[in-house]
Amino acid sequence: MTSEEPYQYRGLPLTPNILAENILRTHEPGAVIRTRDLVQSAMRYHIEHGGSNSQSNLKAQGKKALVTLESQRKIERTGGYGLWRILGSAADDARPAVTDDDLAEEIEETFLDELPYEAVLGTGSESIYAYYFPTYRKLAEATGESIWPIKVGRTSGDVASRVLSQVGTALPEIPIIALVYRTEHSVSVEAMIHGVFVMRGRKVDAPGAEWFSTSPDELIDLILWAEGEEAAQSGPWMQRRGYLVSERESNSEQGV
Repeated sequence: MTSEEPYQYRGLPLTPNILAENILRTHEPGAVIRTRDLVQSAMRYHIEHGGSNSQSNLKAQGKKALVTLESQRKIERTGGYGLWRILGSAADDARPAVTDDDLAEEIEETFLDELPYEAVLGTGSESIYAYYFPTYRKLAEATGESIWPIKVGRTSGDVASRVLSQVGTALPEIPIIALVYRTEHSVSVEAMIHGVFVMRGRKVDAPGAEWFSTSPDELIDLILWAEGEEAAQSGPWMQRRGYLVSERESNSEQGV
């Protein structure tokens, strides 16, 4: 992009893809830069050229941008802690192609810890999960609503990996996992939850059949009503003041 060309992301919020492009714009091939400097200089470029700031976690966005650039062989690790070398597009043909599985594994390992969990309860090898995007909740609260679109599904594997595989890697904000209910009969529990919300007229007209207008508290109440004592077996989590919090968070609040 020359100095005469307008910045194509003017007015848009910062995303990992924009961040990745700006990392290459702001550093010459061969330069060795610290992770923090790479991300911050790319963010400053975006803001200075008319882009808007993002409400998403900059650290998570930066990690995502670096994973993308590394998979494209545009940057490489130098061996020094937190240092990257800018390669430029010429290095693409000189290196073996990265498979979709390789990239998915890299992204999964990088971002699983970034996905926020609000509540976990129950015990079992299967899971009911519910997640939403922060914008949906903010919009509901701004209009005085107490419910918003939440995806409710099930998996016999890792919840965070399942959610990440559904939302992809090009969205401007990270989903929040509102609830995970561990159980040994996720199929019947999922069917019950979906059935109740369909009867209540809460199904959201969206791609997929598992989006409903609800709230984390309503989901927890529904599971506790249907599952009783089994759902109350919360392992390392405990119920307090109507919310579920981890023992670690509780101890931190109490100064333990």
